[in-house]
Amino acid sequence: MPHKPSAINPFYALLVVLGIAFALTACAYSVMTLRAVRAPANEEASGGALLEFLDKHGAQLMAAELALLAVASVGAIATDRYWMRRAYDEHQAKKSQQTPSER
Repeated sequence: MPHKPSAINPFYALLVVLGIAFALTACAYSVMTLRAVRAPANEEASGGALLEFLDKHGAQLMAAELALLAVASVGAIATDRYWMRRAYDEHQAKKSQQTPSER
């Protein structure tokens, strides 16, 4: 069976990292919100340093992560054809270097 050339777009790895970071931030932000809603009226919802950070900067952090996800998505879409063509060209170069008996 012939080997199909495959390309790895570096934007895909970036999207995975940014997606995981966004998911963790969104979950932590939700936990912070639920703790604040469920806290008794006379008691302030306490939490760790992460929840305090999210209380102050959570919305801006999520907006920045969302913007980075958008930029990385556009980058992945825009460069996908380049990476596929590059992988195909490398595959063709390797194929042309082989002797007829190796094919």
